[in-house]
Amino acid sequence: MNRLTNPDLDYNIYNSLKEEYSFSFLDFYFSKFLLENEAEKSFILYFFLMYLSMQTRKGSICIDLDKDEKISEFLAKYVISKDLFKKEIYESSFVGTDDKNLPVIFEKNLFYLNRYYNYEKFFAEFIMQKSQTENYDLKKIDKLKKIIQKYFPLSEINPDWQKFAAITACISNFCAVSGGPGTGKTTVTVKIIAILLELDYPKKPEILLCAPTGKAASRMVEAIISAISNIGLDDEIKKYFPVKASTIHRLLGFLPKTNKFLYNKENRLKADIVIVDEASMIDMKLMSNLCEALEDDAKLILLGDRFQLASVSPGSVFGDICKRGEKIGYSEKYIDVLKEFYDEKGLEQIPLSENIKISDSISELKKSYRFDEKSGIGKLAEAVKNVDLKKCSEIFNSDLEDIEFIEPENYSDFKNNIKKFALKNYKRLLDLKDPDTAFKFFSEFMILSPLNEGDYGISTLNSIIENLFTSKKNSDEKNWYNGKPVIITQNDYVNNLFNGDTGICLENEKGEKKVFFQSLESEYKTVHPVRLNELKTVFAMTVHKSQGSEFDNILITLPDYDSKALSRELIYTAITRAKKKVYFLGSRFSFYNSIKRSVSRSSGLYYRLWT
Repeated sequence: MNRLTNPDLDYNIYNSLKEEYSFSFLDFYFSKFLLENEAEKSFILYFFLMYLSMQTRKGSICIDLDKDEKISEFLAKYVISKDLFKKEIYESSFVGTDDKNLPVIFEKNLFYLNRYYNYEKFFAEFIMQKSQTENYDLKKIDKLKKIIQKYFPLSEINPDWQKFAAITACISNFCAVSGGPGTGKTTVTVKIIAILLELDYPKKPEILLCAPTGKAASRMVEAIISAISNIGLDDEIKKYFPVKASTIHRLLGFLPKTNKFLYNKENRLKADIVIVDEASMIDMKLMSNLCEALEDDAKLILLGDRFQLASVSPGSVFGDICKRGEKIGYSEKYIDVLKEFYDEKGLEQIPLSENIKISDSISELKKSYRFDEKSGIGKLAEAVKNVDLKKCSEIFNSDLEDIEFIEPENYSDFKNNIKKFALKNYKRLLDLKDPDTAFKFFSEFMILSPLNEGDYGISTLNSIIENLFTSKKNSDEKNWYNGKPVIITQNDYVNNLFNGDTGICLENEKGEKKVFFQSLESEYKTVHPVRLNELKTVFAMTVHKSQGSEFDNILITLPDYDSKALSRELIYTAITRAKKKVYFLGSRFSFYNSIKRSVSRSSGLYYRLWT
């Protein structure tokens, strides 16, 4: 049954499997290309290659033949033994170990596309080397103790996890700091920079700030400038303080014609310290490219939230670095170092672990300074993270001011609610002409959907709202009108705009329309509408696109059915975009099923770093 050597049956194999396994033409042509010179084209090999291609497309770095449930189902359905399945794969001409430069690489029981194997292997070795305790910089320990005491005086919190993160970042050449909303990632970043500047003073280390998107980089700078004013920094240190950030692509000098970077292993970045915000958004390829471009003795500090959605492209890098949400303990050697900074009571709260590897380089900020004990947003985010359905229900049924769940009676009621929210929160945008006022207003509210298409997807939601506001306009005015918010959906190198950048169309006194984008280089970048191609209206955006952004209030829409597109990480990410209030519009059934479902991506990085 498994042998199909007739080439005319190639497409039939794809056709018989595409619906059940979500295979695309890309997966099919990939398998067809690799099997072109194979002596025997088999049903097993077609399935294996299409499945590997599909899983990589959907975010996995590799597949595990023994643990993958879909592969087990395939074998059971077609009555194929696992031994035969593995034998055919291992004996094929395109599969081999890493010492052979073949399209598919296997290590232990994990199978990778060649380039993703190399990205993962390099990055794991890079992190392990940077995290070695023997590489700790303890030459200035006495000076560091005094500076740490200056920025972290006696605290009611024991241990002070911000202080812990700062110590780690200062003595190790690699540090990952994970923390939820309002836990002080920006505050600790400013203190880390200040401490590092004071440690090296009067020398000035080259410190670069970056983030995956322009939006996240802008917010990083705004937050840092705000935090600087709240922390008592010496004037000399302020003079040296970095207050510019860029996207990672811009930092590395992306070359669109070659799809490569100016800065790489042959041409390193001139930086002593690189600090990266929103690290959970970074995929394996980009993270590997960044690390490859760093000098051997450069310090890398990653900031993010390990419970957020992983990157759109393959990998769950930050989550794997931070042990996928499992508890992290620290080595006796590192605890000995911490004795210089903590009293016994503080040290008692820091867990020991035998399985350390990179754990001494990981810090988690655990106290929220934004949400107090009365905050529904903080409580709900924690309940979602812990899959505590009972707690979620209690929150929804309570009288908390910052959480509201609206369950529409039917789809017509759902649409009416969308219109009410739009009229209340967006209508004034259409009358604003000043970009500062328009962008400030636009940051006050956003509709988030987990879906792109369908009745509950952003295409439909944006259409409902746009029709509401433009029904009386002529056809030209419906395309571009004052106050129209847009989002770039594909990198635009001509206009220097990137996927995820948001803009607002504004009209001047003469009736001329320009689209304003917030810029890292100047206050605003303006582009004539006719010069823009790949974009969408954005009264509503997907949760993925909202990463790196914050809004005062958000409305999270949910379908009236259980969708596999919804997950715990997605709901958590959506909730934590809000600073003041979260509204839900949709089915509670859909919400509860979502948080029971976790995004599962296959990767060898976790095993390389933690086992």
